Amino acid sequence: MSDDLDDELFADQPAEALGEVPTTLFPNVYVFVRDHLVHVYEREANKQSAFRWCSRWFEHPEAVSRLEALWKAFEALRQDPGVGASVWWRDHADPVMSALSSGQGAFRQRSPEKHVLSAPLPMEEPPEGLLLSGGSIPNTH
Repeated sequence: MSDDLDDELFADQPAEALGEVPTTLFPNVYVFVRDHLVHVYEREANKQSAFRWCSRWFEHPEAVSRLEALWKAFEALRQDPGVGASVWWRDHADPVMSALSSGQGAFRQRSPEKHVLSAPLPMEEPPEGLLLSGGSIPNTH
C-alpha cells in the first residue's frame, strides 16, 4: 500500500488545517486498522480458517462503515481511564469483527487467490406515492 492512502483514504478535512489540535490517536480509519487493529486482533486468517479477513477491506462498503464506527468508538473509549478498553472490546471490537469475518459476513467470499466483492442487497423502487414527504413509509399496520 502506498503512503498516499494515509493522506487520501477516508480523510476528512485535517484538523490542523482548521487550526484545531487533533483529538484522535489515529487520523483516519485506514491508519487505525493498519497501525492498531491488525496487530491487536490476533486470529488465523488463512484458507482453512473459519475467520475470514480481507486485506483489501477498504473495497468492501460494509467493512468500511463498520471499521470506521469501530475506530470512532476506540477514539472515544480510549480516553476512559477505567473500563473504556474493556467496553471497546466487549461492545465494539468483538461484535464488529465477528460480523465481518463470519460465514455470512462481508468477507465470506474472500479468497487468497481472488478478490471477490459481495453484491449489495436486492432493492426495488417503492410504488409512487408510498413515501411520505419526509421520506418515511406510512405505518399501515
